[in-house]
Amino acid sequence: MEKSAFDLMVGHSLRAPLGIRLPRIVRAVAAEVQQNAPRSLRPDRFFELANGEYAHFEFQTNGATRADMDRFLEYDGLMWRRVHRRIHTVVFYAGRPVRTAPGGAAAGSITYRVTNVFLNRMDGEAVLAGLEAKVRARRALAAGDHLRLALCMLMRHERGALLGAARRAAVLLRSVADARAREVCGWAAYGAAAEVGASRRVLDELSELMEMAGMTRLRDHLIATGEAKGREEGREEGREEGREDGRAEGRAESLLIVLRARHGRAAEPLAPRIRGERRTPVLDRWLELAAEAPTLEAFVRAMEADAAPQGH
Repeated sequence: MEKSAFDLMVGHSLRAPLGIRLPRIVRAVAAEVQQNAPRSLRPDRFFELANGEYAHFEFQTNGATRADMDRFLEYDGLMWRRVHRRIHTVVFYAGRPVRTAPGGAAAGSITYRVTNVFLNRMDGEAVLAGLEAKVRARRALAAGDHLRLALCMLMRHERGALLGAARRAAVLLRSVADARAREVCGWAAYGAAAEVGASRRVLDELSELMEMAGMTRLRDHLIATGEAKGREEGREEGREEGREDGRAEGRAESLLIVLRARHGRAAEPLAPRIRGERRTPVLDRWLELAAEAPTLEAFVRAMEADAAPQGH
């Protein structure tokens, strides 16, 4: 990930959102251990804690092996030589279900211990529903909520539900008031989806929805890395109509998520009309109206006024 969900951890405790019992994180520490180490040594994140100790976070999409423990221990050894402070190592598991994971390693007189956090055992649907309920109640999303949102794609979802989860996460990004937190949340959600093997459709739609939430830098990055280029070439090869239908479907479902989050079941009668609209510019405008209208009635009036002169 270009930016990680871990970046959101700076400045607050992890006890509430993840149950990790560590002092508050005060700053991210560049992994200088890479500079004079073999290329294979690439630790994920180091942080300085409020008590002067350090945290080392590793991200695993598969189960860890003895070789992984050796690698993590080597990272910590190199960092120890720099700071001579106690280091707490936490391994996050996401993607495929991991039933068990090593808690460390015994290396002669050295006893190495890590803390395992099984994100893939956490209910991603419940996390999203809780955040949506908070937004519906017009309560501000706090730092712990930002972290849950950033990590929700790494949590457990029912088979085939990742696309819906991506749509809901992208919509919730609109409720993150702080621009920097919104940016990191979005990067983390996109990177997390890629890490757990999300389909190209999921990634395409997530990136487009995040652009609608104001995250234009993501598109710049995708273009720079060539990921967006393939989509543009696909359009030139005559697949525009099918892609447009897919985009319209995604916009419609995202709009319904916003309306349900804000107005509950009262929004359901609008579902057939919204799903029947195939013009993405119209759906984009309706999505903006849905986020801004103070009441459902106000949204319907604005939607009628917007659609009336356009016809079908």
